Amino acid sequence: MTGFLNKLDLIGSHRLGKNVVSSEGNIVRATKSGAWHRGTSVVQTAGGQRTLTHLQSLKLPAQHFYFDRKLSDGEVAGLVSGQTKANRLSGYVGEVHSMENLVPSWGATKKAMITTRLYHPPAEAGWVVSEKKE
Repeated sequence: MTGFLNKLDLIGSHRLGKNVVSSEGNIVRATKSGAWHRGTSVVQTAGGQRTLTHLQSLKLPAQHFYFDRKLSDGEVAGLVSGQTKANRLSGYVGEVHSMENLVPSWGATKKAMITTRLYHPPAEAGWVVSEKKE
């Protein structure tokens, strides 16, 4: 199941298995929210290695969280139990809420924007904020 789900997060030749450094995942079960899949893929791109982690519920409509790093077991437990907010974790890139997935065109568009951001992170700011002098 992990191989199939992780391939869905990849684009271009990575989906065919080219330049995929690693791909792993597991199923997590939570008492209240049901089963979830955590998949992490590391791919080699022209801009360097990229890590894509996708945590998704396995119920319909599904909830999806995306990160640019691997999540620890504790972080996953906090997310699936509802004790941790995804946007408070480092590496958070975005999510597709279960209600957004009720409109497939919107859910697919949002996923494409998030995947693009994972593959092409923004450049670091070339400016420095100076302290205000009095």
